Amino acid sequence: MENLTKQFERQVAVFLRRSRLTPSQLGVRSVGDTKFLGDMRRGRSPRLATADRVLEFMDAYSRAHGLDRSGDPSTEPGQGRPGDTHTSENRGEEEA
Repeated sequence: MENLTKQFERQVAVFLRRSRLTPSQLGVRSVGDTKFLGDMRRGRSPRLATADRVLEFMDAYSRAHGLDRSGDPSTEPGQGRPGDTHTSENRGEEEA
């Protein structure tokens, strides 16, 4: 099983490839910190709230720019962002 840090790092790497943003651009636009991803690569672990802000930014940017998210593990059925427990299976939503 992959830990949340590795899953988050993988999602960021996929996003950076698809968006063509630099790590500094992503850091500034999502959390106001040019060194955010560099610090993470050197072992800094982001708080959950900070990681959530980055994931929300990536989702919004992907939708606004029409980025293809196929193959992104967070878009697979029954999956979500790291730590997300709000899948259709556990919210009690019925399929049509």
